[in-house]
Amino acid sequence: MNVKNITVTVEDSLYRRARLQAAERNSSLTAVVREFLKGFCQQETDFERRLRQERETLAALAGRGGKFSASTRMSREEIHQRRAVS
Repeated sequence: MNVKNITVTVEDSLYRRARLQAAERNSSLTAVVREFLKGFCQQETDFERRLRQERETLAALAGRGGKFSASTRMSREEIHQRRAVS
């Protein structure tokens, strides 16, 4: 496993509190930061979210027999069931 060292600049008081918090959890500050970064990176990025939404939309269209045109009409219920793209 390749690892990278990173440098983080924080205020002295924050560093001391963080070390105490880590010690109270029988951990190191490095381990706490590593776990934070793992959780942080598990979140879906904006790009990943848009790609997923695109795939879901294409799959939904394929479920309609792959037929879609400007003249294709949705029922009132279908229109109101759609989620707004954020």
